[in-house]
Amino acid sequence: MYRPGAYTHARYMGKSIYLLKEFLLIHVFPLTPVEKNRITRLVDFIVCLYGRYFLSGPLSTAAPRHDITLWYDLQSYRQHDQEIAEAALISMRRHLWYLCPELVPLALFDDYTPIEEKQTIAVSLIHAPRPNVFATGKPGQPHFDPIAQLLTNNKPSLGEFVTERSWLLFSYLGSQATWLSDDPAIWPDSPDYEACKLFCEDIHVVNDPAERAVRNVQETAKMTRDPAHRDAVILVQNDHRGRVSNLRRRST
Repeated sequence: MYRPGAYTHARYMGKSIYLLKEFLLIHVFPLTPVEKNRITRLVDFIVCLYGRYFLSGPLSTAAPRHDITLWYDLQSYRQHDQEIAEAALISMRRHLWYLCPELVPLALFDDYTPIEEKQTIAVSLIHAPRPNVFATGKPGQPHFDPIAQLLTNNKPSLGEFVTERSWLLFSYLGSQATWLSDDPAIWPDSPDYEACKLFCEDIHVVNDPAERAVRNVQETAKMTRDPAHRDAVILVQNDHRGRVSNLRRRST
């Protein structure tokens, strides 16, 4: 075991790995009772709750279901450790991305979202007028506040998060989504549904755009120590993104 070095703040799992190692060797290190108690509490949180949600993070279509379930799992975790649960809820309130109206429809293509839940989302979409034009921009504070207000003591249906902007995904895909009026059990029979599902399952789940931008700057900074050369690289990167904005990276 070595002394922990720098770790990322983008994901709590980076700290979790160190905590798990410390817990395994808790009787080896000269730790105080207070430190042992804190490590044990955090490891309980990782093992009982956080770990499984982190590992399922790359599943894009499951993200809305996981987000709302995690919220209420944290509410229940208050009975075990109120301090940790409250801290996690405060943090999560700032990152309710997959409960935004634009991304809730991803749950329609999740194999583990109950049929009744899918039906509720579909009905809400059908009753929401489909806009011809969508305003640009990304969700975030204070736009998460109305979402958090729906997270009351009683767990709501994902359909309650649907608005007119929930049609954005289908407009982007050029889908009329006529299968929404059918029984969810036969949606897989629709080629349009299967095409939308294939696209949604292929979406790469990434960190916040700001974190990705910081990482890109850090990688660029490592390329050269010459400030002029670094500025030139950044300009070339920006120009390249503008020219190939629709280029998608695929693993080989």
